[in-house]
Amino acid sequence: MQHDHAYFNAAINAATTRAYQMATRFGLSRADREDLHQDLMLDLLERAGQFDPNKGSAGTFTGLLSQHRASDFLH
Repeated sequence: MQHDHAYFNAAINAATTRAYQMATRFGLSRADREDLHQDLMLDLLERAGQFDPNKGSAGTFTGLLSQHRASDFLH
């Protein structure tokens, strides 16, 4: 259960950071930034079962996933 808590915190951090970075870099509106944040959180939570703490950190896993998902959001 400890890894679930760590994953959830990492997901929140990744989604918040990535949405802010994308909004700043591409001039997203507040509504678009909020949509991106929600999309990232949903995707990260849906993929929580794929995270293996023996293969890496939750922060790295959620950071990479959020990066890929955010680039998809712009297309």
